[in-house]
Amino acid sequence: MTTPIYSLSISARLTLDMHSLNNEGGEGNQIQTRMVDIVAADGRLYNVNAISGDMLKHIQAEHFYRIARANGGGLPLCSACQVFDANRISADPDYIAEIKGRSDGEAIDLMLERCALDDIEGNLITADRSTPRKSVAEFGWVVGVPVDDEGRELTTTGSYFHVKYASERGESARAATRA
Repeated sequence: MTTPIYSLSISARLTLDMHSLNNEGGEGNQIQTRMVDIVAADGRLYNVNAISGDMLKHIQAEHFYRIARANGGGLPLCSACQVFDANRISADPDYIAEIKGRSDGEAIDLMLERCALDDIEGNLITADRSTPRKSVAEFGWVVGVPVDDEGRELTTTGSYFHVKYASERGESARAATRA
């Protein structure tokens, strides 16, 4: 006899020598990584690199999508999720037409029958309503651990500036080419 799983929680420590997940943005040719303030085990405040749970959830959704499509598509996907549309079932015109005039509960039931990705990831149905389906997959943050138990630095966050220089594209090189 098997026991159903109702909740699964995983906590881990890993080493990332560098990452480019979930950047805050870029200015010119410099990328700003997401940073958060945390209080470490030594009681001090540190500003460290971070990856949001939303980014991890997006990665999980992409893997789930690939599994659902593998081997002839063993899991049901709505027409929008079949092409990994970010709007998911809200971009499925057949579904939107079918829920017109139905209750919110019926709209959710129909979504659960039609699309495994919307079931797992959750969704907000916005066609003439505001009907939420809470995600069953949730992720916390990944943050840098600044120091170990002895106070030795573990995570170093730097800002790196990238310059691209192509000497052959200078004015004198272009003039020589024209001559």
